[in-house]
Amino acid sequence: MIELFTTLNPWLKAIHIVSMTIFISGVLAASVSLKIEFDIIEKIHIPIWAKREYRWDQTMTTPALFITFASGLILAINGQWFSSKWLPTKIVFVLILAGVHGFQAKLLRQIANGINVRKKQAILITLICTISIIILAVLKP
Repeated sequence: MIELFTTLNPWLKAIHIVSMTIFISGVLAASVSLKIEFDIIEKIHIPIWAKREYRWDQTMTTPALFITFASGLILAINGQWFSSKWLPTKIVFVLILAGVHGFQAKLLRQIANGINVRKKQAILITLICTISIIILAVLKP
């Protein structure tokens, strides 16, 4: 069994990195899209971008989130990292990022359905969480 994980570990890391990249790209794209959407709504009241972004979120970003969670959990179990101090900190940033995603998905769904929402942006939080996650994952302090 250990040999199987040793053989699959590089593939699992690759899957984790690819899915994480798609997820974070989707969250950042949603942040930018929401900014653009709010500017468009204020002028012409048509939620075009939100419909497209919401569809992308449902087909790419959300599945990438779950693949990232699953592969990360397997990597953490395989690497026996749960006793380390950096992993719980990383998990906090991951959960914040997942929360931002959920919030953005809700806003996009509401805008796509023609519901007026307040202007909110999460680009800075997304960048801070992403940078923190990467630093913690690479350096493992």
